[in-house]
Amino acid sequence: MDLTFGATYNPSRTLLLDVSHLERFAFGKVAIPDFNFARYEETNGSLLLRTPINPNQSTGLGGFRIRATRNWTGDYTYLRGDILIYDKRLPVLIGPTIGYQWGPTTQTSMFLFGISSAPK
Repeated sequence: MDLTFGATYNPSRTLLLDVSHLERFAFGKVAIPDFNFARYEETNGSLLLRTPINPNQSTGLGGFRIRATRNWTGDYTYLRGDILIYDKRLPVLIGPTIGYQWGPTTQTSMFLFGISSAPK
């Protein structure tokens, strides 16, 4: 059974704050342990700042986002920063991500790189 609590606060068109918490409960024996259907807890938060879009511009800077995740079960913390690009031809903002993962030991801490997206 999964329980998810979330809240979104959008005080203006350019600012969006989103927080959520997931609680997973497992009852009985787990059929396939590698699927991680066991007790799990995770908290997420993000702050998205959209930049004003010029209607005559086909591409440009769409916004910045900071995301934080705390995996309570595995004792990991993630912090990510996104630069989001606006393109008139795409249905979403998309761009590069850089972040850092703090693990329970120094061997499990590392930099993270990726691509992220957000709604226009």
